[in-house]
Amino acid sequence: MTVTGVLLQIRPDRQTLLWSATWPKDVQAIARDFLKDFYQVTIGSRELKVITPPSCSPSAPVQPTSNA
Repeated sequence: MTVTGVLLQIRPDRQTLLWSATWPKDVQAIARDFLKDFYQVTIGSRELKVITPPSCSPSAPVQPTSNA
C-alpha cells in the first residue's frame, strides 16, 4: 500500500502526523495535498542532500561475503 492509499483511509476527524527524514518534492506534494493547517518543523538545513556512495547504489553489483 502506498502512502497516499493509507492517507485516503484516515477518518477526516483524526489528526495526521507526517514526517520524513528527507523532504523530496514528491513527499512535499503529498503533504500539500493531504494536510490542512499544518506546521512544518525543520531541524538542520533545508539544503541537505542525500548522496549515495557508488558502493551502495541499487545498480552496484552485490559482493559475496566469506564466512571465514
